[in-house]
Amino acid sequence: MMTNENQPILIQSVAEGMLNLQVDGEVLEIRNELAALRILLESRQTQTVQYADKIYNIAHIDEANFGSVTSKIVFNGILVRRLIRALEQKTGVQDFLRNLPSESADKWEEVPAFLQDAQVLVGQHFVWVLAWELRRLFAIGKDKRKRQEEKVDEYIDHCFSTAKMALQLTNFLLIAALWDKKKQQEGLKLNPAQLEPFFGTRPLTMLEHHQLLTNLVDMLVDNGLELPFEEPDLEADGALSKAVVRLEELCSLNIAYGLAHCHTAEACLADLLVGLPFFNTHHLVTIKRVEYEALRNNSPRYVKDFTILEKKEAREWQRMLKFDHDAPVQSYALLFRNHQRAFNLFPFLMDYHALINERVFQIQLYECREGWRGLRYYNVEQECEQAMYYCDANAEVMEVQTEDQKQALERDIRCDLAIKQLEDAMNTLLGPGHRFVKEAARPSDHFGNI
Repeated sequence: MMTNENQPILIQSVAEGMLNLQVDGEVLEIRNELAALRILLESRQTQTVQYADKIYNIAHIDEANFGSVTSKIVFNGILVRRLIRALEQKTGVQDFLRNLPSESADKWEEVPAFLQDAQVLVGQHFVWVLAWELRRLFAIGKDKRKRQEEKVDEYIDHCFSTAKMALQLTNFLLIAALWDKKKQQEGLKLNPAQLEPFFGTRPLTMLEHHQLLTNLVDMLVDNGLELPFEEPDLEADGALSKAVVRLEELCSLNIAYGLAHCHTAEACLADLLVGLPFFNTHHLVTIKRVEYEALRNNSPRYVKDFTILEKKEAREWQRMLKFDHDAPVQSYALLFRNHQRAFNLFPFLMDYHALINERVFQIQLYECREGWRGLRYYNVEQECEQAMYYCDANAEVMEVQTEDQKQALERDIRCDLAIKQLEDAMNTLLGPGHRFVKEAARPSDHFGNI
């Protein structure tokens, strides 16, 4: 008997390693294995299988995502379960797992209330930029205004962007560390050709970021330098490397995505984040302003105005002031820190609003150069690329007529400082001779496409 090729075979239940199916009114039982399901669909000349309200094309199912076909959760379940497992030593996560009812302990992610609680925990424990992206991913999955089929592309694309962002942040850490070390030790042996793409005029792909990560780790290790985090497993057959390759393959597919592709993207993103565990042990601090106070007959002190980007209950960030007599932190720094160490990622990761003296933060990730005129950044909140141009602003003593003129001049000077910082990184790591210039026909306009 043949099944209508447009009519999916229904999976009724899963029990003791077997699948119970309904095919044209007939109830069949097969092993809960992808090979057995493929054979059945081929014999019935159909390409689709349905479980609950989820429909899959058998061509999109592989061994890696097959286990998710019979899950009751369409989006987020695989990713959140894997991340909670990676966070299980955290106190809040331990409490969550300990208080699960016994009947839900093995598949708690299939209970919407427990899944939502776990998503909150994930958002609290990952470094802010990635936590922000993960919460967006969770929101896409929970959006009840759209049908499943409508959410698939958006969901997978956001898995791609989150994975790429994790690789970017890792490379920012290593580039910043190498830059600082090269300043201190001129004799370091580097390979400028391997670093040049990072400073090029187009954004790197995920595979290129992965290759850069491998090269940066090798350069630091070969020079006997300490990595800013525990060395990740970057072997070609390791879970992290295979996840990047699989995501890049998925990104380049010239077909319509299906639900099975969502499961693949989720699993790969989970492998990548689990393979970079320092993202759940650090947080971001953006330095808004450092003021110097010196009074007659008193020791000078520094007033440090900074914002901690860390999810605390309903708050997304904490504004702090610190008064001390220690050496000041670097101006406009964006620190990736824990209780032991802090790494300044400026200008690769930047709070643009710190430069222009806005109250709240606006985080930007460096993408590439805009020729020698400026830099291109990715605006995390607005999810778009924006350009910042070099204006060669006059930083000498001058008269200002209005407060608006003062603020505009300060903005231009500080944005120039950011661009000059990247120029210094290039001259340090690639060799001298790199220089940004003001384009004569371009007005002073930073992120003018906002």
